[in-house]
Amino acid sequence: MESLSNVATATSGRLDRLEAAFNDRVHRIAAAIGALLERSKHRPTTCSVVTRLRQTVTALLGVVTAKILSRKLCRPPR
Repeated sequence: MESLSNVATATSGRLDRLEAAFNDRVHRIAAAIGALLERSKHRPTTCSVVTRLRQTVTALLGVVTAKILSRKLCRPPR
Protein backbone atom coordinates (compact mmCIF):
# COMPACT_ATOMS: atom_id res chain seq x y z
CA MET A 1 0.00 0.00 0.00
CA GLU A 2 2.85 2.37 0.80
CA SER A 3 4.39 1.95 -2.65
CA LEU A 4 1.04 2.90 -4.24
CA SER A 5 1.06 6.09 -2.19
CA ASN A 6 4.62 6.84 -3.34
CA VAL A 7 3.60 6.33 -6.97
CA ALA A 8 0.64 8.67 -6.52
CA THR A 9 2.88 11.32 -4.94
CA ALA A 10 5.47 11.00 -7.71
CA THR A 11 2.76 11.23 -10.39
CA SER A 12 1.33 14.30 -8.72
CA GLY A 13 4.77 15.92 -8.70
CA ARG A 14 5.26 15.18 -12.38
CA LEU A 15 1.87 16.71 -13.19
CA ASP A 16 2.78 19.80 -11.19
CA ARG A 17 6.03 20.18 -13.17
CA LEU A 18 4.17 19.60 -16.43
CA GLU A 19 1.62 22.24 -15.52
CA ALA A 20 4.38 24.71 -14.61
CA ALA A 21 6.12 24.05 -17.93
CA PHE A 22 2.83 24.48 -19.76
CA ASN A 23 2.11 27.80 -18.03
CA ASP A 24 5.64 29.01 -18.78
CA ARG A 25 5.24 28.22 -22.47
CA VAL A 26 1.85 29.93 -22.62
CA HIS A 27 3.38 33.11 -21.19
CA ARG A 28 6.36 32.91 -23.55
CA ILE A 29 4.11 32.48 -26.58
CA ALA A 30 1.87 35.34 -25.48
CA ALA A 31 4.94 37.55 -25.11
CA ALA A 32 6.26 36.45 -28.52
CA ILE A 33 2.94 37.20 -30.20
CA GLY A 34 2.76 40.59 -28.49
CA ALA A 35 6.30 41.44 -29.57
CA LEU A 36 5.58 40.26 -33.10
CA LEU A 37 2.48 42.42 -33.33
CA GLU A 38 4.31 45.44 -31.94
CA ARG A 39 7.21 44.90 -34.33
CA SER A 40 4.91 44.51 -37.33
CA LYS A 41 3.63 48.06 -36.74
CA HIS A 42 7.07 49.42 -37.63
CA ARG A 43 8.40 46.96 -40.20
CA PRO A 44 7.29 43.84 -42.05
CA THR A 45 7.67 40.49 -40.32
CA THR A 46 10.04 38.02 -41.96
CA CYS A 47 9.06 34.46 -42.78
CA SER A 48 11.69 33.11 -40.38
CA VAL A 49 10.05 34.89 -37.44
CA VAL A 50 6.66 33.51 -38.38
CA THR A 51 8.15 30.02 -38.82
CA ARG A 52 9.74 30.15 -35.35
CA LEU A 53 6.46 31.27 -33.83
CA ARG A 54 4.61 28.48 -35.64
CA GLN A 55 7.11 25.92 -34.32
CA THR A 56 6.67 27.24 -30.78
CA VAL A 57 2.89 27.01 -31.01
CA THR A 58 3.20 23.46 -32.40
CA ALA A 59 5.43 22.52 -29.44
CA LEU A 60 2.86 24.01 -27.07
CA LEU A 61 0.15 21.86 -28.59
CA GLY A 62 2.32 18.83 -27.83
CA VAL A 63 2.52 19.91 -24.19
CA VAL A 64 -1.24 20.43 -24.04
CA THR A 65 -1.82 16.96 -25.48
CA ALA A 66 0.59 15.41 -22.98
CA LYS A 67 -1.09 17.23 -20.13
CA ILE A 68 -4.56 16.08 -21.18
CA LEU A 69 -3.37 12.50 -21.55
CA SER A 70 -1.66 12.61 -18.16
CA ARG A 71 -4.80 13.89 -16.49
CA LYS A 72 -6.99 11.31 -18.23
CA LEU A 73 -4.67 8.38 -17.50
CA CYS A 74 -3.83 9.34 -13.92
CA ARG A 75 -6.26 7.92 -11.39
CA PRO A 76 -6.34 9.41 -7.89
CA PRO A 77 -5.39 7.00 -5.09
CA ARG A 78 -8.25 5.37 -3.22
